[in-house]
Parts: sequence; structure tokens; C-alpha cells
Amino acid sequence: MQQAFEAKRLRLQQAAPMENPELILVLEVAGTVQNFANAVSKVPGLDWLLEWAEEQIEPDEDFYAENRDQQHKPYTGRLFLLGTNQEALTQLLALWNRHQQNPDESFARGLAPFKHVFEQLRTIRHWSIADRVDADMRRYWQDGIDNGMAAIRFEIEAWHFSVPQKNETASVEVEALVQRLNGRVLSRALVPEIAGSVAITADGQF
Repeated sequence: MQQAFEAKRLRLQQAAPMENPELILVLEVAGTVQNFANAVSKVPGLDWLLEWAEEQIEPDEDFYAENRDQQHKPYTGRLFLLGTNQEALTQLLALWNRHQQNPDESFARGLAPFKHVFEQLRTIRHWSIADRVDADMRRYWQDGIDNGMAAIRFEIEAWHFSVPQKNETASVEVEALVQRLNGRVLSRALVPEIAGSVAITADGQF
């Protein structure tokens, strides 16, 4: 895992990426930008992330934590960690899970500084649909339901894989899900201009 960081085969970004979701972890950052940057600077091989963290992480009031006085403080936001292979991501997630189960456990030589990084995180998890369907979209759908709309039209943008069969399988699965929920698939298109993403337009009765 350390070698992957040093070779820059992992990278952080704040915007939701378009790459393979299997190669993405979501880091929900707590505390301040400076605290996160300080923790990152203590991990050999992560120095190159420090400048990015100081300049790019912006406050995100969607996340809150309670301190000892029961006061709420905002989490700084979400970061997306992208890898070129799954091994380093799996190792990082396993290390995080160990830390969650026993924060006092000692890490192997070379991995100890990650404890400081973990102390600045709310969680590390795999990317999920919740990272693409934001709160505004959910509120819009809920308003439609509350106002008695019979059908709500929406567009689904599926992930694009380099293997055509994966794209076809994903498209079939999405269409089947829409139909199972009493929706209709109105159109389907492969759009090369946006990395070949499959866009499916549908409407649904809720």
C-alpha cells in the first residue's frame, strides 16, 4: 500500500469521479483542513497530497459530529480516493477497519502514521449510489411524491467499463430494476462524448 502511494498510483479528488466504481473509496473528512493536512504530511509518500489538501478541500455542512459538550461541528467534506488497482484500496480499507475495531492497536512499521490520518476521518467506505444521488435530487423526488405526481421522468447515467459485456450487463440490470419498480424505460443511448456512458431515460410511478 505504501508503495502505491509513493508511486502516485492513488490520487484524491473532491468531485465525484467517472472511473470504475470498484476502484474508488470515499473518505469523509472530519475536523479542519489543517489537521487533515498535518496528518497527511506525517505519512512518507503522501507529501504530494499536502498542497492539494490545503487548496482544494472546502467545507461541507452535510456532515456533523457531536463533541463532549454535545455541540455540533461541521465535517470538512468528502474526498474520493482513486486507484489503478484494487489491492492498495483493499489494504487501506482493511487497515481502517482494524483501527475502528481497536484504535489502540499498533500498526506495522511504516504504517503507523496512517493512525494520524484515520483520526481525521469519519469513515472510509466504498463508493455507493448515495454519492451520486444528492440530497437535492432526493428532495425533488419526495416533493413530487407528496404532490401526487403520477410519474417522474429522470435519466440514469451508468458507469462505462472498458469491457463491452460489462456495459451491456449493467444496462440490462438497470432496465430490469426500473421495470420491477413499475417504471418505464423511454430511451437508451451510448454517449461517446462522455466516456461512452450509457444514458437511460425512464419514468417511474412512486
